[in-house]
Amino acid sequence: MKFDYGKSGIEVSLDPSWNTTIFRPSKQDIIEDPINAIRNAIKNPIGTPSLNKIIKSKKEIKSVCIVVSDATRPVPSHIILKGLLKELNDYGLQEEKIKILIATGLHRTSRKDELERILGEYLTSRVKIVDHIARDKNSLTYLGNTFNNIPIYINKHYYESDLKILTGYVEPHFFFGFSGGRKSLVPGIAGAETILANHSAENIASPNARFGIYKNNPMAENSTEIAKLVGVD
Repeated sequence: MKFDYGKSGIEVSLDPSWNTTIFRPSKQDIIEDPINAIRNAIKNPIGTPSLNKIIKSKKEIKSVCIVVSDATRPVPSHIILKGLLKELNDYGLQEEKIKILIATGLHRTSRKDELERILGEYLTSRVKIVDHIARDKNSLTYLGNTFNNIPIYINKHYYESDLKILTGYVEPHFFFGFSGGRKSLVPGIAGAETILANHSAENIASPNARFGIYKNNPMAENSTEIAKLVGVD
């Protein structure tokens, strides 16, 4: 049996004597034009003002920072960004104002081939790309401590931008409750001290640090507190 895994898949042999059942997902509609679908979603978001309204609410936008997942996450960032950049261009924000920040967390920086896979050649030659480096304090801004006394270090490129955009996917996470959103900030573009304090053994051992749980989940609550302080558009 072949599973979709990694770049080429993985084959697994099952013993014929096993009583096996195959669960298949329900049939999904195919999106014929994913870039246009992204643009429509940006124009008609759920539970938040549209990007156009957010941009109009700001006095002046000199810089835009878009956070994307690194190579360890299977996010189709090149598709998301094509649609997003077209929208930003339509609203008068051109590439020279836009910076893409790779949310590496405590991972290593991205290789050239990984950047091309994440962003596509279309984007690597058009916008400035920065890898987050969690242990480089010169690239971080310190914003005090959380309610639980976690030091807040966040990437300067993001914090100093006039328009702050997070991208990524949302799925159940085994100790954060769910991925996405505030997790793009912590651990994505946070300093090493912030990441290690939030990912402490004590926090991970909390009975509420598990799949699908936000309430009283110390890791989720800390990252949400930091996201509110740092700001997300």
